[in-house]
Amino acid sequence: MDFRKSIGWLGVAVVVATAATGGFGGVGAYSSESGWTAASQIDPWVLPLSLIAIAVLVLSWRLPAQPRFDGIAQWYWVFLAFSVDFGLFAIAVAPAHLLHLIFEALATGDFSWSFERSYIRRTDPIIWILGLVPLAIFIAWYGRLPWAGRETPGCIWTGIAFEASIAKPSWGQIAVFPVKMVGLCFPPFLRKLAQTLIEQTGGYSIRCIR
Repeated sequence: MDFRKSIGWLGVAVVVATAATGGFGGVGAYSSESGWTAASQIDPWVLPLSLIAIAVLVLSWRLPAQPRFDGIAQWYWVFLAFSVDFGLFAIAVAPAHLLHLIFEALATGDFSWSFERSYIRRTDPIIWILGLVPLAIFIAWYGRLPWAGRETPGCIWTGIAFEASIAKPSWGQIAVFPVKMVGLCFPPFLRKLAQTLIEQTGGYSIRCIR
């Protein structure tokens, strides 16, 4: 197995290992009978997996895209590629959950890998808003995929690549690429809705080749 394929398989292994152990926690709030409850959790073992995920993402992006056969990829290949890439990115940014735990430790004087309380602190909304930053980074990174001439672990593993009908996209067109990719993940019985997402959002169309 060559180095390129090894990167793809390593990415898959990290996602599978994380899923097999029940995920890595999260940050959030929910309504209960006594009011709003804030909660946060991260498993310590996620930290080394996060470092591996970051390394895989960086190494794959540094590899130039290889030419593909001009055949349209089936929807399930796109779905698998997107699942691997999104999973790896989520694992890579998982240590950001530590910020909520650190704020809680500063308030209580005791650090724990998880907490749950039946009230909301002033700092909680700040943490929730900052939680949108990784999503924006993912869109800015992944949205450039059809034009960057680079690859992701999911693309390497499945052997797919994307082609866009425009050469120089705006930031708005970059931002809607993940939406178009979701359209490519739809199975054939949702083809009409998929075509709408692929062709009408952002003013351009994309296709996936393999």
